[in-house]
Amino acid sequence: MRAKVKSVRRGKPLPRGRHGLSAGEVQASQRARLLQAMLQLTRKQGYAATTIPQIVAAARVSSNTFYEHFEDKEDCFLTACDDIRGARGVAAQSFEGVDWVDAVRYIVRGTLQWCDERPELAHAVYVEMLLVSQKAVRQREKAYRSFEPLCVELAAQARLQNPKLPPLRPSAPQMLVVAMTEFIAAEIRDGRDGNLIRLEDDFVYLTVKLLADEEMARAAAAGKDA
Repeated sequence: MRAKVKSVRRGKPLPRGRHGLSAGEVQASQRARLLQAMLQLTRKQGYAATTIPQIVAAARVSSNTFYEHFEDKEDCFLTACDDIRGARGVAAQSFEGVDWVDAVRYIVRGTLQWCDERPELAHAVYVEMLLVSQKAVRQREKAYRSFEPLCVELAAQARLQNPKLPPLRPSAPQMLVVAMTEFIAAEIRDGRDGNLIRLEDDFVYLTVKLLADEEMARAAAAGKDA
């Protein structure tokens, strides 16, 4: 019966009867299902309209089980929204020896694909977190502001490649990250998510322009060597 553990961990209900799972595996399954239910309900009806009874019913666990894992609804929601390791992993890649424009495209593509592959989580992080609490807003801001040092690093690589570029404007990294974050949020909020990868060339253009210059941005958006 151990072969069923993998599917259980993806958020599926536990098999009926004796399943041979350890207590830790059962708890992990329950937690995963609660987080999945939180995200699915939030995307469907919004955070405010989502209740703990709805969450436990969708996750097929008891209310007692919910409170074994989370303090309250907000704790469950913020825990679900903190699962952005995939997006952070894109930013954490080492780009040493890689053309900086290629690195930009890799990061942009990875971020957009992350959103497209996780629509419920993307909706929660980009849209609903702004409506929950100041704590949620701060958690969201901390997450996307973590991309700013990467922008500074990419701009430095651009100037190693082309010393004639003007100095990076101090506000450029923050402006870039906020602009991209809120643009994605608007697309999701207006129901134009699911194919955010279509924005890849536009985001590459914007990134290279703010971190370098117009000429390199045009070449980068066209998929050419800058």
